[in-house]
Amino acid sequence: MIAKLKGFVSEYHPPYMILDVHDVGYEVYIPEGICSEEVDLDKEVELYIRQIFREDSVTLYGFLNRKSKDLFDKLIEVKGCGPKLGMAIIGELGDNLTIHAITTQDTKKLKEVSGVGVRLAERIILELKGKLDELFGKQLIESYAPRKAVVEMNNYLIDALLSLGYKKGEAEKAAQLLKDNIENVNELTIQQQIKLALKEMRK
Repeated sequence: MIAKLKGFVSEYHPPYMILDVHDVGYEVYIPEGICSEEVDLDKEVELYIRQIFREDSVTLYGFLNRKSKDLFDKLIEVKGCGPKLGMAIIGELGDNLTIHAITTQDTKKLKEVSGVGVRLAERIILELKGKLDELFGKQLIESYAPRKAVVEMNNYLIDALLSLGYKKGEAEKAAQLLKDNIENVNELTIQQQIKLALKEMRK
């Protein structure tokens, strides 16, 4: 069982990359938010891996941290939430916001993910709320809640950027730029906000 891979990105074709590990290329599927914006060719990355076996295939799913991998493992335990949908939830919301939505029973936030309907959102919350308490600890979960800022800004966006590996200052600056430059930014989906924020950060 492959648990972790460290190598260079030789190719990436969302939603997967080819990770070159000592001249062996591994096809690894990663969350959309990372794959579309965070992967640079020839960049060395280290990924936590979940290897899933099917009758006709073996698929590798990669994550930047163990928390994301553990969350993915829990999501795919829920009936109706397969690996593809589990990756979509983490990719669109980020691990912190996903955990927060589940533990606060926020079905509306989960439903923002394409493919997640009311029944599945309710099932995810029902089956995982207690399990996440045990896995991550209640005190730690509380720290995942959207942060309060001095000025009004999209705290969900800040948490999503933090889950992608950005520093707090960078995430807050990007959120503030969106607030200043885009009218009604809070009416956009979190995935739309992430893409716009990353464009601002690259300027």
